[in-house]
Amino acid sequence: MDINKVLNMQKNVVPEAVELLMKRYEILKTISSFQPAGRRFLSNKLGITERTIRTEIDKLRDLNLVSIKSSGVELTQEGKNALWDIHSTFYYIKNLSEIELKLMDKLKLKRVAVVSGDAEKDSLTFNDLGKKAASIVLENLRNDTILGITGGTTMANVVKQMKSKKTLRIY
Repeated sequence: MDINKVLNMQKNVVPEAVELLMKRYEILKTISSFQPAGRRFLSNKLGITERTIRTEIDKLRDLNLVSIKSSGVELTQEGKNALWDIHSTFYYIKNLSEIELKLMDKLKLKRVAVVSGDAEKDSLTFNDLGKKAASIVLENLRNDTILGITGGTTMANVVKQMKSKKTLRIY
């Protein structure tokens, strides 16, 4: 069965499951970006009560997706793997592939990439934007390629994400 069909069926029959998946995805993503992360920090960053964060962290710990240390909450290897899997699924839940296809057609482009969120309001979305752009640039680079990048904070974030993915000579 097609993943889109399964996700649409789940969205229609058990919408709270999709909402819970999205909430836990945001928690895992925030932990990944700021680990070790304290509960109060997570609460403030995500706009969720500390009680709800505590409950969700306990559930994520029971699922062996996070570990709780005195310094804060960190992702386990299983948590990192789950985050990657959820990220791929989240892409379809939010219909981002459909948006990309429509933009490609409308703008007559060969490739379009869309990330979820508002990069002006959320630093995690801004990081996702940098990761996505860096990934696309790195896919197209050859070993002997010289690439000049100019621009503001968005391009600086792309370069930062490129550094973390591949050994590059930055001048």
